[in-house]
Amino acid sequence: MPRSRLAHTVALFAACALIACGNGDPAAPAAEPVPSATLSSSGAESPQPAAAASTPAPTAQEEERGYGGEPEIQRPPAITVRYGDKSVSVEPHTFCYRNACVDGVPPDKPVDIGAAENVTIEFPLDGWSFEATFRAAGKGFCGIGQPATVESTGDHLFALKPAGHAGVYDVTLFGRGEGDVIAAIRWTTTTEGELVKPAARLALLADHDGQVDS
Repeated sequence: MPRSRLAHTVALFAACALIACGNGDPAAPAAEPVPSATLSSSGAESPQPAAAASTPAPTAQEEERGYGGEPEIQRPPAITVRYGDKSVSVEPHTFCYRNACVDGVPPDKPVDIGAAENVTIEFPLDGWSFEATFRAAGKGFCGIGQPATVESTGDHLFALKPAGHAGVYDVTLFGRGEGDVIAAIRWTTTTEGELVKPAARLALLADHDGQVDS
């Protein structure tokens, strides 16, 4: 801004301030502060930038929120699968837990525990139970699902028993408590387990009026 225009503006602000203060009118608005000016190298005066307002520290609730202010998804704990003297942590690919429900896709190649015996599931939350379904490895949901026995053996511990004939299976682990979790492992069973009981359904179709009815 040229110096003459700035000086005129400053004088005008000062005059308005004096008039407002001299009137003694309590309803008169307070005069706005006049920005200070510094002399630039070209001889023109330029106003000093106003000090940036300090940003308040985020609250604990705000710190828990992610991008865009949306709550971050709280994931359930991993399922620990113990077999022999080994163990592996398996993350649920599908779950409903606290503030979110996530529908994931089962892995093409689940965590493989090999030809293990005495398989135990461990989950650190109270009040949960587990079920399991065996399907031939690599068949996905096209394979026949065979339910397996999962017994609670102590705090947070569950014994997983084989199902079906000995073979290689993708085992779906389904846990239920305050929410639910689904995870998968691949297990080569070496002993026979319970076989799924054969079942069938019969429906009668009739064509007595030109249309197939049941």
